[in-house]
Amino acid sequence: MQNKKKLGLSTQILLGLVIGALFGYFLPEVGTKLKPIGDGFVRMIKMIVVPLLFSTLVMGIAGTGDFKKLGRLGGKAIIWFEIATTAALAIGLLVVNVVQPGVGVDIPVSADASAQAAKTASKSIDMVQYVLNIIPTNIIDACARNDMLQIIFFACFFGVGVAHIGKDSEIIVNFCRSIAEVMFKVTGYVMRLAPIGIFAMISYTVDSFGIAMLIPLAKLILSVFGAVLIFLFVLMGAATIITGLNFFHVLKACNDAVLIAFSTASSKASLPIAMKHLEQLGVPKNIVTFL
Repeated sequence: MQNKKKLGLSTQILLGLVIGALFGYFLPEVGTKLKPIGDGFVRMIKMIVVPLLFSTLVMGIAGTGDFKKLGRLGGKAIIWFEIATTAALAIGLLVVNVVQPGVGVDIPVSADASAQAAKTASKSIDMVQYVLNIIPTNIIDACARNDMLQIIFFACFFGVGVAHIGKDSEIIVNFCRSIAEVMFKVTGYVMRLAPIGIFAMISYTVDSFGIAMLIPLAKLILSVFGAVLIFLFVLMGAATIITGLNFFHVLKACNDAVLIAFSTASSKASLPIAMKHLEQLGVPKNIVTFL
């Protein structure tokens, strides 16, 4: 007797989205009570990010050894980041101006939220202060606040310092490698709960706002999803041309990370699963850990 093929994580997440919406609509009194489950799932993902990010960055920088190679890798990463950011901005602006999602949608906003939004909009950006805020005064506090820029800044300096202490650096690099391996295992455990967590979040959302509110927002949701697909095809197309990898293999590797980011509205939440799939795709570990 042949074993039945299991559903992939992407399919399970999509099922969680659909069933969660139906559950929240038909059983609203239960949907409200599911919010803690969704919040717990998001918290579990976020708890992975800091130790994984710190350990992989230190391992990638200190483990490379060749600082010329590291510099070239860093330069390529910055260029790719700028290209990807520009492409995302251009595609987003194009979709917004053509489709105009949200037009005619009236979402009630509290007075406090309106006042806070007005206060934020009136503030001017002080670039000097912005750059200074990247430098942490207390790395423990930065980790507690999940301030990614400060954590990355400290991890980069720490990794360079580790690389310059000679043979003793192997102890720290091996320790960080072990931490990273453990966190990837933990990521696997948490991702098994993804369909349940997303089911709970969607159930609560539908119960809170109702289908009547979500239907006008469908245009916005489809616009976002369409923009993400266009961005993926453009970016993945460029990546496959440069690397020679199969386009569909790259796209398949991105599925879970994209769905997690889309469902939780958090790019940080998709980081662990994205790193895991990049390794499975064959990207060298030192490049994955550095990027």
